[in-house]
Amino acid sequence: MRTIKVTNGDIVINNGDFVMIDEDEELAQSVRMNIEAAQGEWFLDLNYGMDRESIETKPYNEEAVQLAIIEAATADERIQSVEDLVLTPDFMTRRLSVSMRLIKQTGEEVALEGIEF
Repeated sequence: MRTIKVTNGDIVINNGDFVMIDEDEELAQSVRMNIEAAQGEWFLDLNYGMDRESIETKPYNEEAVQLAIIEAATADERIQSVEDLVLTPDFMTRRLSVSMRLIKQTGEEVALEGIEF
């Protein structure tokens, strides 16, 4: 699948044209956008996005956060599983960094890093 590249929520334009991405880069972007979106915020599909309750609830429950991220990542039918999920919470700044390896239905791997909440 080909799609428009989005970086930090902005469409990427180069020399007046949309930058297009496909294959693993498109898959990683699709999964990233689903994880970064709060479930229910997109009015055309209220199931799109990640349930953020586990991230926003105190006390921090790493297992619940992991499950929410895995559920959002595997919502894409092209993803079989998530491996090496690393959560790095910074309680002082109230930020969470996430990285993982996505295992595609074909068995191939795609790295996904730099997700920030």
